[in-house]
Amino acid sequence: MTNISEILGTDGIKLRCLYTKDPDDQVSGINFLAENVSTETFINIAESSIFSPYTKLLPYGVYLFGSANISKLSDSQSEVVLTFNNLKCKHERNYKCTLSVHQAAPTHSAPMDIFVGVPPTKPEHVVVINSPMDVSTTTAKPSVSTPISSKNEPTITSPGGNTIKTTPLYNFGSSPVDDGIPNTTLSYNKTVQKAKKEKSIIEDDNITFKCSGNVGKPAAIFIFQKFLEGHIQSTTYDVTTTTIEEIPGNCSYYRTSYLTFQVTAEDNNAVIRCVIVSPLAEENMFVDSEQIEVKYHVRIPTVTKYPDKHEYIAGVDSSITLTCTSDGNPKPIYHWYKDNHGDIISIAENLTLMNINTTDRGLYTCYVSNTINGLTFTEVASIEVNIMNEENEVKSTTSKNNCSVQTSEIKKDNTSVIVVGAVSGSIILVLCVILFGVLQNKNKTLRCPHTVNCRNITETNVNTTQQHNSPYDGVGHVLDVHNYDELSTREHQYTNTNLMSS
Repeated sequence: MTNISEILGTDGIKLRCLYTKDPDDQVSGINFLAENVSTETFINIAESSIFSPYTKLLPYGVYLFGSANISKLSDSQSEVVLTFNNLKCKHERNYKCTLSVHQAAPTHSAPMDIFVGVPPTKPEHVVVINSPMDVSTTTAKPSVSTPISSKNEPTITSPGGNTIKTTPLYNFGSSPVDDGIPNTTLSYNKTVQKAKKEKSIIEDDNITFKCSGNVGKPAAIFIFQKFLEGHIQSTTYDVTTTTIEEIPGNCSYYRTSYLTFQVTAEDNNAVIRCVIVSPLAEENMFVDSEQIEVKYHVRIPTVTKYPDKHEYIAGVDSSITLTCTSDGNPKPIYHWYKDNHGDIISIAENLTLMNINTTDRGLYTCYVSNTINGLTFTEVASIEVNIMNEENEVKSTTSKNNCSVQTSEIKKDNTSVIVVGAVSGSIILVLCVILFGVLQNKNKTLRCPHTVNCRNITETNVNTTQQHNSPYDGVGHVLDVHNYDELSTREHQYTNTNLMSS
């Protein structure tokens, strides 16, 4: 016999007892047996014998299947098949068959299992609860007054890796041979906690979502998705905690999962979707929460002006619109003030100044505020508006032009002065060089007078030169000692003497 895994309600389930025999063996009968879960023993449920023209379903078989078709044992076949319809939870157990051979001990097959799969249903709901610890809101737990067996206690592993033991599968029946399985009635005890007045959800709060429902068998899992502005966000959340228990009589499981996360202002109007994940799940097996309303305080406003100018001219610019842009939930309240006056001039986002004149110029301040849980939050921004009369604008423009012309003229005059100064300086420098050359030539002439030894004159000149740091000082000294007439006479005499000697 081979294991069978089928969906609840499936028809045409076949238990096959295959056998082989030696030529000398004489098979006298085939018996099917099913496990009594309460006693953990196997009980005959059907038989097919060569000694009877009929096959029959025994009492425990009638309890399990109601009716079944059993093939006739014959020498030409090597199997006997038990066929039944409408697979139920109570059919999930161990089965085996026994082969009876003439003048030999019966031979037992290895046990085989029937596994009953149950498709999950759409989650019942996904709701938000304020505190992660407050999980006692509306609950729906299955209950039944049936003894609990500890055999084959299933183990479920949550997405977070937590292993959770559950109550075992229950068995139902009325047959006296099925010990420990009395008649039972399936019911749900719903406990509804009185609703408390909830506080607003504020950004940075930790909130918890709860998703519950029949997750079928094998037990499906829940995942949470954030659905915002018609699009599923990229993040898929695994559950934070989960509990699971068996639904008696349905061989499926009831799961409750929780998701806790910190909300931000961007989560306002988001929807949390609880999706069931199972190979047996149909399409669109999910349920959405109501939109989350996240309260958040006003943001620092931005104030702009239109048209955007540094200065406005009365009579030319007809109007100016000031816009104060902010965000918050609840929606911000706007208050406009001018300069240091305490009077509110507008409570709208847009402030329009019509038929502007110079009395409209000044500092405009926008106050934005909102109130959350009795606390008021306020932010401020300002903008300067400069307005001039048209004639003042003309004077200002003329003044600027005159200033520009005067500056140009000053630049030209300064340029002329610089040029003249440069030329004059150059002329003075040339004259100084010429004068210096003349004085040097005269100094050389004084070194060889007719009545003085040249060597002595030279030595005297050298000493005199060494005593003066500046060549102009030396020249001045010579001019003080000798007058020009004497120098001219001596030069003339010295020249004639040299000519005569030659």
